[in-house]
Amino acid sequence: MSQHCEDAAWREVTKQREVRMDGRELIRAFRKRPGMFIPKGDPLGFDQAVTFLLGMDVGSGDALLFGFREFLVLKLGEGHNLTWSGLVVRLTVPVVQFR
Repeated sequence: MSQHCEDAAWREVTKQREVRMDGRELIRAFRKRPGMFIPKGDPLGFDQAVTFLLGMDVGSGDALLFGFREFLVLKLGEGHNLTWSGLVVRLTVPVVQFR
């Protein structure tokens, strides 16, 4: 690989790390003060939180949530066909067994 390609690859990795760190700070702020990010009067629900995180992920060039879905799949041991938000629901909502 040429030096130029190696430098470009290193810059991309560094950029992704910086975005993740900034994203972590934003997520902390969102958890602490959701009213700063969701309009007043709107109840903070799962849909709004997912939409906020998806927007942040898109804004980061898909670097913010990189690997999160795979982490959830490993934690659940299933759900390869689900989105990360669907996996969160599976982890947090009790499963109802039907006879």
